[in-house]
Order: sequence, then structure tokens, then C-alpha cells
Amino acid sequence: MNSIFKKIKNYTIVSGVFFLGSAFIIPNTSNLSSTLYKELIAVLGLLILLTVKSFDYKKILIPKNFYWFLFVIFIIFIQLIVGEIYFFQDFFFSISFLVILFLSFLLGFNERLNGDDLIVKKIAWIFIIVVQISFLIAINQKIEIVQNFFLFSSSYNGRSTANLGQPNQFSTLILITLFLLCYLREKNSLNNMVFNILSFCLIFANVMTQSRSAWISVILISLLYLLKFQKKIELRRVIFFNIVFWTLVYCVPLLFNLIFFQKNSYSTFDRLTMGSSRFEIWPQLLKAVFHKPFIGYGWGQTGVAQLETINKSSTKGEWFTYSHNLFLDLMLWNGFFIGLIISILILCFLIELYSSIKNKSDLFLFFCVVAFFVHCLLEYPFAYTYFLIPVGFLCGYISTQNIKNSISYFNLSKRKLTLFLGCCWLGYVAFWVEVLDISKKNEIYARQFLFSNHVKFYNIENYILDGFSKQLDFQYLDYCELKDKYQLLDFKKVAYRYPNASIVYKYYSISAEMKMDQKSANQIIRAYSVIKNQKIIKPKLKFCSIEY
Repeated sequence: MNSIFKKIKNYTIVSGVFFLGSAFIIPNTSNLSSTLYKELIAVLGLLILLTVKSFDYKKILIPKNFYWFLFVIFIIFIQLIVGEIYFFQDFFFSISFLVILFLSFLLGFNERLNGDDLIVKKIAWIFIIVVQISFLIAINQKIEIVQNFFLFSSSYNGRSTANLGQPNQFSTLILITLFLLCYLREKNSLNNMVFNILSFCLIFANVMTQSRSAWISVILISLLYLLKFQKKIELRRVIFFNIVFWTLVYCVPLLFNLIFFQKNSYSTFDRLTMGSSRFEIWPQLLKAVFHKPFIGYGWGQTGVAQLETINKSSTKGEWFTYSHNLFLDLMLWNGFFIGLIISILILCFLIELYSSIKNKSDLFLFFCVVAFFVHCLLEYPFAYTYFLIPVGFLCGYISTQNIKNSISYFNLSKRKLTLFLGCCWLGYVAFWVEVLDISKKNEIYARQFLFSNHVKFYNIENYILDGFSKQLDFQYLDYCELKDKYQLLDFKKVAYRYPNASIVYKYYSISAEMKMDQKSANQIIRAYSVIKNQKIIKPKLKFCSIEY
């Protein structure tokens, strides 16, 4: 009987890891968010692993620094209460991502304390399989042999993306997998020949992304490795790795441009010298930080910060939902002072983690985290659960090295964990129900709009996805019907969170008609003109007596 239960447990763990890995290769299909289904599948994998392991562990331990999570959650609650966070949906997402990060950390932390490396090895193997499949998809993007709904068949300006649809995300996945491969080799889980072949494939795939964040990661990781291990043989290994990597960085784009006449790859020199819009937006967003230095603009509302502070000299033709820098986002969301404190805590945690590492296997796992955080300084992989979960798990797994005595952690009763996991499962199911409701509402509105300018109001109770629901209403419904159903503040919130011509003009019209909040309405008209790179034109006011 015990053997049957053990098999069931092992199969369930495999299924959880499988869901986590499959999030990287399923296509982007949701109308609400291009990565929604991928992220939900990753969360499903985490919940399965936690549920199985909660019965397996004799005791569940939580580090004392968990209180910092509670501090951040408290800040988000305050922002919701005072109205800085516009929709419950944004509050829910922010809390959920922190809870997901904490649960991932908790799983890794207790997995290591219980002397088990089963999950980390299974994650390593599933990532290796996923990246090899993604490598084939990336090759197909270059040669375009197979066209299929399930394949992201076009590259990103000649840069490989696989089914992630974004080259830097694909690059970070490859780097994480490369160091998980090194971890397996260090644990003697594969031989030298297999290791060398897979390593070369991973490096080649990474070079195809032409990711500059990967270049920075390789330089930083090489230095961190040599700081830990300073023997001559280690120096030779680092030099050899860098020779292979940088040679491929230079040669692979030339090779593809030679083979394919359309020259669909940037040269390495082009990638090295070309600019980036993120460097143009950062100065403007830094000004926005000091515009609200104490409480910020609310978690997840970087776009609001940009719209509120934009002017004629700001970056044109760009609207950012994230600043492309984790620390800048934290300052925008929380204000300069609290954001700076959280940023320093993150850096201190990483430095302490690195200092506590005593062996190569842990160092390779730490390099997975480093690759992720370097990417966080140039983009926003922290906004995707399929990255957050494995990185949180690895942080928890490595951080057990910091435990010096029993004061460093406290026990969590299985009853409390079971209750909490039960709430997480209920929240997960409730979220899926609302996703289906919103998808239905979007389909109904879109179908009606095909045949008539007048769309009938579709009323559904949305307790979680209130922002998406209101966005659909303001996008499709007549101005007069919106006036009857919503307040001026609702017009403002939707316009600043989901700016498009229809929604912005409706907000401007009601503000002018009521002769209230006109400064904010004029600001978003100016801001919208800048992000669309158009001349500032005051829109025609909408009136109930006129159909449009």
C-alpha cells in the first residue's frame, strides 16, 4: 500500500513540474493578457507541488525575514484603502505575486531542510527538455519550414524568441537552464559528453536571441565565479567558456546573414551600438518618482505614473506598463523612500546569499537567480509567474545556508498551511471563473460591435477582474449609457489605466460637461498625444443627444 502511495506522490510531483515547464512552450492565446494562460499553468504546478509536499514534510519552517513580506503587503493594503491603487484587480495581482513568490521560497526552503533535492533535479530536467524544444522552435523561426497555430513562427527583428515571444525572456530561460545543467553535472547526474553537447546547444540558442542582458549576465557571473573559486583550473574553465560564448556571439549572426539572403539578424556591432527606448524613459520616470516620493502611484501602476507626469519633451510613441527596471518600478509604486528600502533589502539578501555559498552546486543555482535579476534591471521578468516560481524556489533552496541557529526561523503548523493552501486553491478557481466570464463578455461585446455601433450592456459581477470588466464597458458602450452607470472617478481611473482614443475622449467629455477634474482630463489628452506621437488636438465633446 505504501508503495502505491509513493508512486502516486511521485507522479503528482512530476505533473506539477511538468505544468511549470510547459508554461514556457505553450502559445500566447489569451485576449486579456498574452501570457495569462502560461502564468496560470505555472501557478497550477506550484500549487500541486506544495499540496503534495505539505503532507510529506514532518515540519514546515519559515525564515524570520518573512516579516518583510508582511511589511510590503501592509503597504499595498494602505494604497488600496487610500485609493492609490485604482482597481481591486491590481491589488489582487500584486498580493498574488507576492504570495506566489513566498510560497515558492517556502517550498525550496523546506525541500532543502528535509534533505531532498528531488524537485530541483526534476525542474532542471524539465527545463532542459523545454529549452531543447524551444531551440527547435527558434531554428524554425529562422528557416520558416513549419507554420502552425501552436508555434510562434516569426522572430523579433531577426532575434529568436521561441514560444515566449520575447528574445530576452528566451535568453533568461536558457541561462537558467544552462546553470541547472551545470548543477546536474556537479551532482554527477549526467556524463561529460551529454553535458558538453547540451551546453553547446544552450549557448548557441542563447546567442540566437542576441540579448544584451545575457551579455551582462555572462560577464558578471564569470567574475562572481572567480571570486569564489580562484584556482588556475577554474580560471581556465571560465576563459574557455567565455571564448566559446563570445566567439558564437560574433559568428552566429554572420552565419545566418550569409545563409539567408534577407539578412534577418542584426550584427553583433549593431546590437552593441543601437540605443533603447528604456534609456529614454528612465529620466522621465525618475522625475515621476520625486513627484510622489512618499506613497508612490500604487503597485503595478507604472503606466499611471508616466501619464500623470508626461510633457512635450517626454519620450514619444511609447507607453510603458513597467519601467524596465525592478528598482525603479518599486520606487514608482511605493514612493522613493519605501522603494529604496525594499531595493536595499533585495540587494542585501542577494549579497548574503552569495556570501553563504560554500560549494559549486549551490553557486550554479545562485547563478540562475543572478541571470534573472540582471534581466530585472533591464526588463520585467518579475511580472511573469513562470519566472517568479522557479527563481523563488531556488532562492529558498539556497538560503538554508544562512541558518545558524533555531532563532533564524519559526515553525508553521500543518493545519495553518493546509488552511492557507485551501484558500489559495479557492482563489485560483475563482480567478479562472472570472477569466471565463470576462472572455465571454469580451466576445459578446465584440460580436455586437461588428454589426452595430450600439452595444448592449452585459452585466456580470466581477469581484476580482473589475479593471478588465470596466475597460470593456468603456471601450464598447455609448457615452450616455456610461454616464448613467459610472461616476466621474471611474472615467478617470479607466482612462489612466487603459488609455486609448475612445476611453480618453469619453473621460474628457464628461469632465468638460460636469466642469470638474478638468486639469486631469487635459493632462491625459496631452499625455495620450505624446504616447501616440501625434499633435495635441482637443477632441470633440460627446453629448447624449448625438449618436456617434
